Amino acid sequence: MNDFEFAQALISLDNLIKSDRVREAEIFFEEIKQKLDLPLDDEKLTRLESYREKILQARERQSGKDEVNYSQNELIQLVIKEQRLQFHVMKDILWYLKFFFWVLVISLILAVLLALLS
Repeated sequence: MNDFEFAQALISLDNLIKSDRVREAEIFFEEIKQKLDLPLDDEKLTRLESYREKILQARERQSGKDEVNYSQNELIQLVIKEQRLQFHVMKDILWYLKFFFWVLVISLILAVLLALLS
């Protein structure tokens, strides 16, 4: 692999890492490593190995994002459950209000009828 191809490969590898495509970056890293002539390209191998740490950091960032997404999903599910519970409580309160309203109306009608009959 000549210097120009190697430089382009490193740029592509860096772009993959920056875009959080960690699995693709790992595969591309191994492909570049296989294309190097190891006894002759020792300096290139050293430069390439510096990208291994960047790949590991990107993997850690990605796993951190996955944990955050999981936590956000849990929080959303808890909020949805709480809202459903509040909705059912409000429906129950409304039912009781309607019930007592009609009991009051019927009581008033009966009171008026009893007053008229007396």
